[in-house]
Amino acid sequence: MKLSTVDCLFAHSLLMIYQFRSIWTQTNTPVSTRPSRELTMCYMLERNGVGTIYDYNKAAAAMDMALDYATNNILPSHVRLAGRYRDIGNVCSARTHIVGHALDLKDEGVSCAVYIGPGCGLVAEVLNNIAEVWDIPIIGCPAAGVGLSASMQDYYGISRTSFAYTTIADVMLRYFVTFNYTTPVFLLDQSADFFQQMGILIETTLKDNDDEVPYRPSNYYQFSSSTIDRQAMAKMLRSTTEFSRVVVICSTSDTVRKVMIVAGQLGMAAGDYVFLAVDLYQSNVWGEFTWRRGTKDDEAAKAAFPALLLLSLQVSVVDQSEAFWREVIKLSRNRYNYTFSAVEQNIVDPIVVHFYETILLYAQVITAMDAAEKNYLSGRKFTDTVANFSFVSPITGIVAFNKNSDRLLDYTIRQYNAESQAHEVIMAVPATSKGVTLLGNIRWFGAKAFPANAPFCGFKNENPACRPQPLRLTSWQMAAAVIIPIVVAITLAVFLRPRLKRLLYGDLHNFWWRIYENDVTVILGGLRAATSKSLKSTLNGSIHTRKDDPVEDEKGEAVTGLGSLVLQSQPESKEALWGQYAGSLVSLFVYPEPRHRASPAVTREANLVRGFLRATVE
Repeated sequence: MKLSTVDCLFAHSLLMIYQFRSIWTQTNTPVSTRPSRELTMCYMLERNGVGTIYDYNKAAAAMDMALDYATNNILPSHVRLAGRYRDIGNVCSARTHIVGHALDLKDEGVSCAVYIGPGCGLVAEVLNNIAEVWDIPIIGCPAAGVGLSASMQDYYGISRTSFAYTTIADVMLRYFVTFNYTTPVFLLDQSADFFQQMGILIETTLKDNDDEVPYRPSNYYQFSSSTIDRQAMAKMLRSTTEFSRVVVICSTSDTVRKVMIVAGQLGMAAGDYVFLAVDLYQSNVWGEFTWRRGTKDDEAAKAAFPALLLLSLQVSVVDQSEAFWREVIKLSRNRYNYTFSAVEQNIVDPIVVHFYETILLYAQVITAMDAAEKNYLSGRKFTDTVANFSFVSPITGIVAFNKNSDRLLDYTIRQYNAESQAHEVIMAVPATSKGVTLLGNIRWFGAKAFPANAPFCGFKNENPACRPQPLRLTSWQMAAAVIIPIVVAITLAVFLRPRLKRLLYGDLHNFWWRIYENDVTVILGGLRAATSKSLKSTLNGSIHTRKDDPVEDEKGEAVTGLGSLVLQSQPESKEALWGQYAGSLVSLFVYPEPRHRASPAVTREANLVRGFLRATVE
């Protein structure tokens, strides 16, 4: 952020107030009769680090300024401070070397009253092991990764004057609880130490708060931004849609931009999902979180960025003190031959400010302990005093600490504004509050709220409300369900019985009794006279009567078939004819021709016709 003239005037006013206080104190405070003591502050800091936010080159001038201020305005006259720098390297992974540096200082006859640093939390944890033995306090800045190996309560000799990964995780937790997000997903970049350690502390913190947000190890995805391609990134994002609507990306701005582009291609950047990244302040370590890169995919990134929230440190107006920052730049160049880049010269680095206030903290605490006649050389007693301690800084105002001797810092959550094409603060997360403060109304893709924790029907349609519900009948409905089928069954039985009977016996007709003459073999000449001959002839298949195959009777008259035989037989004759039907011997009788009678249907139809005739016609 650029510095303003108002900020400059405000900072000058503060400095004048403290200078007046210093003069008044020196002229009105009686000279102490206590023996003088010089305390050596051992600066155990990294230098020329790659991808680190802490660097002695940047902080050296600010610490010198703080030492001068503490000597003139804070410390009692019998206590003086001196600084001794020890270069501990430029990487965060060489943790075991810090013990050797501490031993070397002791061998050189340096009696460290306090260790300022290291910047790396892993190194600070190792240094704490020997500091506890020697009972020397440690003030880490930022030492954000402390807590990776054990709980913060176990490091009773460490205080921290800058941000911590655990507090960042706490801010995320408050956001999740406020908006009822119970299944957040974390994409943890393993390529950068800053975000790799952040991911570990976030997971540890949320695991310890399982009662507020259920802990699921499967919700943490580790990837390497230096090797992952967009296809693998898309696969990773697709898997998150099966159980979550909140995706936290712990990586640099370039990687976050790539993730958002892929999310847009998958349709995840249209408001149904929330993406959250960490942009504490403007720094070259993680880059600028903007969609604009001057490449062909700028438009795709621009379309996806409204779905991205940014978690940041809250920077107050005083933090941007032009007077302080210009003095740091000038002193760094003149005393330490270090030149800030053109971009850095216009932006106040919060970590440099925190190093300045680290020296002030030490001076304030030992002054308070000296006044109370407490042993400020004891690391345990010093850290206990820092717990819940506060003082006023000429740069940032009130500096306060919690019960774990960690600094209380305010955070914000910013949302992308399409009109200004930048992220703007929509929520404040005060250090002294357990919740999230909304700054105005939420505007999320046309809605007035963030998306729900899960779709209404669930990610896998597991909501019972979306499943087919069993039919529940009332007593009347149940009675109707029993009675109506019975009535219908009876009705069908009455009206369909004739049709069913005709259907079952469809192969039977009115003349079912009729036997065709071709199916009967007639035995001519009577049973006694022709049995042998007829049976023999029948077996040989030679005496079948056919209409077109005439045979002769006993008198020599031709008979063409059974029908002709019946017609030519004597009606008054009682003697039966014999034949064979279906392999059985049957008797045949001749009956007179039946009379033709009109059916009732013919009578009814005639009566209908009769109704149309005139009486004279009748």
